[in-house]
Amino acid sequence: MPPAHTTTCPCGARIDIDDINVREGVALCRRCGRLSRLADLAGGQSNGGSGGDDDRPGLSKKDQAEERKAIALAQGDPPRGCAVRDYGDRVTLRASARSLGGAAGLAFFAIFWNGIVGVFLAILISSIMAHLGVTIPAWFPTPIGNSGSGSGSGGGGGGNSNMPLGMTIFMALFLTPFVLIGLTVIGALLVTLAGRVEVRLRGPGGEVFTGVGPIGWKRRFDADAVEAVLLTDADIEEDGKKKRAIAIETNTKTLKFASLLPDQRRLWLGGALKTMLLPLPRR
Repeated sequence: MPPAHTTTCPCGARIDIDDINVREGVALCRRCGRLSRLADLAGGQSNGGSGGDDDRPGLSKKDQAEERKAIALAQGDPPRGCAVRDYGDRVTLRASARSLGGAAGLAFFAIFWNGIVGVFLAILISSIMAHLGVTIPAWFPTPIGNSGSGSGSGGGGGGNSNMPLGMTIFMALFLTPFVLIGLTVIGALLVTLAGRVEVRLRGPGGEVFTGVGPIGWKRRFDADAVEAVLLTDADIEEDGKKKRAIAIETNTKTLKFASLLPDQRRLWLGGALKTMLLPLPRR
């Protein structure tokens, strides 16, 4: 399979990722030797070869302006917190997700949510310990009701105090999604404090990484099969409004990411990916 291409030279030849310099805003055609500005090449980009991004049916003026701003940002130097790394055999586009404002909001929600869930989780754990015959420390919270001098291990020196087994199992199942949401919020908080989003391109392969240090979520896609790079609504909301994200569409799947990035970094990354992944329509 040939290496992933980025765009098409006016002579008709495809320009590979290795021959594009996002930092300088130029691309080299190996067939004719022409050095073209990315701004000129990006001006005719398409989504899957059916016209420019601004020509998509139903695209609002606000979205059109965002598309143009993303392309413009990609032609200049990367904003603070963003970088393009060319390692010879691969290219990495990186955008820091650090945001004090975003971290503050997530920290408040994480404390509020996990504080409430934590109370019920502690009660559940104490009931499980009681059913297993494990002595519950005096300081550990115990379920309300069913207290007294029944059989089994007591909690806090106050005799046996545990929920019925059926109620314990029900509570464990009921709390599971709430605990998962709490863990997800904590993960998002860590990303906004010290995380990043990276798109790694190597030949026909692509990978989106979101995380902190070496720990994170990796998702792969076929760079040769990219049909569109969209600036779109994310699947999560903040203050009742959909957050914005980048979506890479191939013929088999759609990857949404970068919803935790500050707007300028998200737009730059989206614009750079449009320039690097979408070919011009054949003429």
